[in-house]
Amino acid sequence: MHRMGSTTLERMAVIIMLRYQKMRDLTTFLNKACLLAMALGGFFGTNDRCVGADDSAAENTPAASESTKPDKETPPPTEEEAPQKDAAETEPTPVEQRGDLLLMMGAPGSPEYDSLFSEWGDRWSEVAEKANVSVTIVGRATAEGATDLERIETLLATYAESTEPAMPVWIVFIGHGTSSNGVTKFNLVGPDLEPKTLAKWLDAIQRPIVIINTASASGPFLTELSGENRTIVTATRSGDEQNLARFGEFISSALDDKKADLDHDDAVSVLELFLHASAKTNQFYEADGRLLTEHALLDDNGDKLGTPASFFEGTRLVSQPKSNALADGSRARYQVLLPSKSIPFDAKNEALRAKLEADLETIRAMKPELEIDEYYRQLESVFLQLAPLYRDQEKLSKADDAKGDDAKADDVKADDAKADDVKADDAKADDAKADDAKADDAKADDAKADDAKADDAKADDAKADDAKADDAKADDAKADDAKADDAKADDAKADDAKADDAKADDAKADDAKADDAKADDAKADDAKADDAKADDAKADDAKADDANADDAKADDAKADDAKADDAKADDDSATEN
Repeated sequence: MHRMGSTTLERMAVIIMLRYQKMRDLTTFLNKACLLAMALGGFFGTNDRCVGADDSAAENTPAASESTKPDKETPPPTEEEAPQKDAAETEPTPVEQRGDLLLMMGAPGSPEYDSLFSEWGDRWSEVAEKANVSVTIVGRATAEGATDLERIETLLATYAESTEPAMPVWIVFIGHGTSSNGVTKFNLVGPDLEPKTLAKWLDAIQRPIVIINTASASGPFLTELSGENRTIVTATRSGDEQNLARFGEFISSALDDKKADLDHDDAVSVLELFLHASAKTNQFYEADGRLLTEHALLDDNGDKLGTPASFFEGTRLVSQPKSNALADGSRARYQVLLPSKSIPFDAKNEALRAKLEADLETIRAMKPELEIDEYYRQLESVFLQLAPLYRDQEKLSKADDAKGDDAKADDVKADDAKADDVKADDAKADDAKADDAKADDAKADDAKADDAKADDAKADDAKADDAKADDAKADDAKADDAKADDAKADDAKADDAKADDAKADDAKADDAKADDAKADDAKADDAKADDAKADDAKADDAKADDANADDAKADDAKADDAKADDAKADDDSATEN
């Protein structure tokens, strides 16, 4: 029998594993895988026989048969043959919390960044709530008396006390980062957060941790926080890349984006988020003609090195790291925030699945060192653990779907009944409306008749009012004429009175003029008398002046005579001496 290459066998096994969810039970899965391997010339055992397969099964393989038709699947059991399901097996898994998300909103620094960061944060919150992951936001509303840094410490201590070790803790950074003199910080409102401080707080948490740091200068957080059971994604590879990181926008928009689901399993893993956002970031800088200033890294193997997206092709790692550690991506490949709708794993089974899938990656990495039989024996061992995990989860999903379908059918019946009731109510309402319409029409006819009578009465009243108005107008005209005659008589009387008044005024004026003339004559006489008196006074004054002058002259003469006498006396006195 021709033996096919081990790489082809490995790919075949993985394909069968991924398609297992469409098969009915574990036996079918093992037989399908084994028979297909034998048909293609491969082996699962040293004797080219299927584990647990009988000769009849081997004879029915396409290799043993001359027919080229595909082998028929075992028909499903009839309703009588089907085993009765346990109540616990058919009951859907109750909705439970799938983890905790700590969303750290850093200090925006400006309204522009505040709006941008809020939009990114809202996307994380919406998807987390849809996935039933508890969301706590630090940075939008700080409790009184506590800084953002203190709140983060308190919350992480709470996560450490959880009794659910499989429930993951998601920590997302949105904001600005800085790095100077070897000290890197995530900028908060108040004291900033350093990687060493966060690492100390995380040591107490034994749950799976996923850290997404979308801030600038976030690379040193990967080096400090990398460790066992942790997945770290940073927007930059070092603290030197300090420009605004666009990575945060693209990873938040990829959370519920089907385009980011690279392996088409109906869920976007952390690895797919990282790869999709990295590609979108590169496209952004290329389209803008700018130099790429941010290089995102992924670390989930604890080697503190990180792996860039360029090492992957699709979701497969195509470039091996320099260290001997398992390549990054094996854990992140199966860590999802929003689980698949077709087979939604709970937190416990999701962690188990991630571990088993990581074991597969480890086995693949060890392939060159293992004998081919040992290699496939180890693969088979992991597949045997994965198969029932998918089977049980699928049963729960189908049971939930069945209950959902029954509920939908009941809802449809209830809706139909409601619709019938509504139709009946509508029919009654239509009949009632018709009766009301008839009654309204009758009332309307009566109202029209009443309106017609009222209109006639109004018309008669209007005519009577018009006649009265005409009589009133005639009376008013007569009254107006009488008033006009009276007014004319009054005007004539007034004119006569005015004429009499004018005559009286003229007589008074004449009398006043006569009085004024008499007064003027009296004034003239008085003036003449005054003038005469004045002339007499002047004459008397002249006479007095003349008398005074004469007296003065006489006095002067007397004085002269006296002086002459004195002079003579003086002369006589002098002569005697």
